[in-house]
Amino acid sequence: MANSTRASSAASTRAFGQADTKGRVSLGKSFAKALLIVEVSDDGATVVLRRAEAIPTQQAWLFKNPRAANLVKQGLADIKAGRVTKGPDLDADQELVDQLED
Repeated sequence: MANSTRASSAASTRAFGQADTKGRVSLGKSFAKALLIVEVSDDGATVVLRRAEAIPTQQAWLFKNPRAANLVKQGLADIKAGRVTKGPDLDADQELVDQLED
């Protein structure tokens, strides 16, 4: 940013500067390759940038379904706390299937 002046507060840091001839403003290295949501007020006087993360379409359903997301969180907490059970014995199950097919 050309001719920038910085003012800081407990909640945020503000930088004052001027956009270049193409309307671009440099945000600095800490924003390099960051995905941002740009919110512009109706009158165009205020611009707010928010960091964002992209969620693949195949996973978005989980974030749209609070019950499913809660069950996943609960399951992860159970694993972290060691509350797990032994899974099925697939070899024994296959032996049973093989016997039934004869």
